[in-house]
Amino acid sequence: MTPGTGLYHDFDVTSPEEISYYPPEIVVRRTRLLLRWVVPVSAGIVLGSLAFVIPYAIWAGFNDTVLVWVIVVLAGFSGLIIGGVTVLHSPPTIEHGVLTYASRRIVAINRRTAPTNRFPLKDVLDVKVNINVHKEYAGDAMYAVLKEGLELYFPGGIRIWLEESDFRGSGMAILEKIARLHGISYIEETKKILLGPNRPRFRVFNAQRLDGEILIFEKTIPAYTLISWKSDGKTKRMAPQDILWIEPVRTQYAGDCYLVNRTDGIRFLVPASELEGLRLQERAAWRLKFTTSENPRFRLSAFEQ
Repeated sequence: MTPGTGLYHDFDVTSPEEISYYPPEIVVRRTRLLLRWVVPVSAGIVLGSLAFVIPYAIWAGFNDTVLVWVIVVLAGFSGLIIGGVTVLHSPPTIEHGVLTYASRRIVAINRRTAPTNRFPLKDVLDVKVNINVHKEYAGDAMYAVLKEGLELYFPGGIRIWLEESDFRGSGMAILEKIARLHGISYIEETKKILLGPNRPRFRVFNAQRLDGEILIFEKTIPAYTLISWKSDGKTKRMAPQDILWIEPVRTQYAGDCYLVNRTDGIRFLVPASELEGLRLQERAAWRLKFTTSENPRFRLSAFEQ
């Protein structure tokens, strides 16, 4: 399958140098702070404290002073672990086709390859679309979380996993552009897998009502946003400007549905009867979001065999 030209034109690229992505400034500042201060200072606290407390404990035995220093060591160790894990999970940057991680991490089969945190996309030999399923708990309930992404294969046995959520709302576009350079469509391949009939599948969310032009859902829907004390990264409300396109699909596990493609890359199903019952297509703000023969701009059928 080779990409055609009728799909959302922002995904069209002719070379890796056209692909760029920069994490939000708040994430960049946090990562820089962790790398320059938190991790080194925490490591210094741990090593310095151990160098003092171990000889002191051998000489004086366990007393209140040793207890205080043990607490200092644990605090430094906690800062080192939390800072290191956060840096390792910081989103990568793509600058004119060069993928760069905050730290020198590498996923390589060939261990003789020198560690690096820079990977030019022009060196990618092949890509593979993959979907991993992780089980997470919310209170007493367990639910499946889909991790959609691309596996990139580089010379020397280097293999890099790029997850859609790594790119904070731009993941679908970034991965689609990389996949297109290798003759496949990330959007089409993941859609083919998640529409079933087997698992994993797109999640189905029920539309409840309209609040003006805002579509209200029965349950919260995940979002690729920064989680903070103000937001848990989920929402029940969706405005027309949050949507790229909505396309009719038929599934064996949920019947006739609409596949909603949000601007942040989140995709999910809504039963067709619910959107039609709300007469969403009759509203001017929503009408052009639906793919039809009269409005084919976002039609995924533009991908030709």
